[in-house]
Amino acid sequence: MHEVSLAQNVLSIVEEAALRDKFTQVSEISISIGKLAGVEIDSFIFALENLGKGTILNNTRILITQPDASANCQTCAHEFTINERWQSCPNCQSNDIKITDGLQLKIIDLIVRD
Repeated sequence: MHEVSLAQNVLSIVEEAALRDKFTQVSEISISIGKLAGVEIDSFIFALENLGKGTILNNTRILITQPDASANCQTCAHEFTINERWQSCPNCQSNDIKITDGLQLKIIDLIVRD
């Protein structure tokens, strides 16, 4: 389950930030996970909560947003919202599209305590 490794990476990033910026606890973390990122949100939250026990993320409120994915047609340059990876262009029906957003997992914000 790759959600566990993603949660571990988030914990590592937050711990590195805590050392650098000298905070000891995270009250709230906001994470953006694109709709086409392939992350099962409930499993990711479960993993992050469990990995966070006894760490800087202990009892942290986890807020997840899921922005829409978007793509650009390489044939007609039409930009559009996409719901699945293999969707064709709604303008010209070409399958030559490039996904431009919606694949990412980003830490957006931390509310911390010293």
